[in-house]
Amino acid sequence: MENAIHQENEALAQRLEQMAIFETTLRVDTPEVADPNLQKHDTESVRVLNRPGFWSYFAEDTEPFYYEPMPAMTCYNLIREKYQTIKNHHETSK
Repeated sequence: MENAIHQENEALAQRLEQMAIFETTLRVDTPEVADPNLQKHDTESVRVLNRPGFWSYFAEDTEPFYYEPMPAMTCYNLIREKYQTIKNHHETSK
C-alpha cells in the first residue's frame, strides 16, 4: 500500500512538472490578456450536463476520493488541440 502511494505521488509530481513546462511555454508563446470579468465579485455556478466526468476512488474505499471532470487523455488531447489553435491564431495576427 505504501509503495502504491509513493508511486502515485511520483506520478503526480511528474504531471505537475509537465504542467509547469506547458504553462511556461504558453506564457512565452502567447501574451497574457487581462480579463475584465475577473474583477467581478459575484460568482456564478453553472451546472454542466453531458460531460464525461467520473469520481475516482482511493484503493478500496467506498467513498469517492476526488472528481475528474474528464479522462486524462481527453484533457490532454483538448489541451494539445486548443493550444495549437491559439498559437496559430496569435502567429497569424502578428
